[in-house]
Amino acid sequence: MPRLLIKKSGVWNSRLKINQDGEFFSRVILNASEIIFCPEAYVLYRTGSGNRISTQRDTKEGIDNYIKSWSLIDEAISEKLKIRNHFYVRQAKATLFSSLKDKHPEWIQNNQDFFLNRTRSYIFKLLKLQSKVRDKIFVKQVSLKSGKPN
Repeated sequence: MPRLLIKKSGVWNSRLKINQDGEFFSRVILNASEIIFCPEAYVLYRTGSGNRISTQRDTKEGIDNYIKSWSLIDEAISEKLKIRNHFYVRQAKATLFSSLKDKHPEWIQNNQDFFLNRTRSYIFKLLKLQSKVRDKIFVKQVSLKSGKPN
């Protein structure tokens, strides 16, 4: 990676506790004039247990950092491509939203600005479901009163 590209992209954000690499390389890719695929590349990826940074995503601090990193990625994409809430960012929001909605709905509530489109969609789906259930109950009540089976 050329030094000029790193200088143009900015330094590694050591304040982030989660997704530092994703945030950094998003800026690098956005500032690169080209990306060259190298089929001979060999990648090592550490898996397993241990006290890794990525396992901290289930803590409030971890969630805050994850949201901060994706907000920074969204800002970088918006600045460079003039696209706000890019598909790439929406996917990350959807993944985080799904993992939090049952276990930690209060974290979604506390970060409404980040999840704005997701919460609207989720609330819309709940209201739609509630409406369907209400309609079915109403049909049953009408059927019971009229004595007609449905």
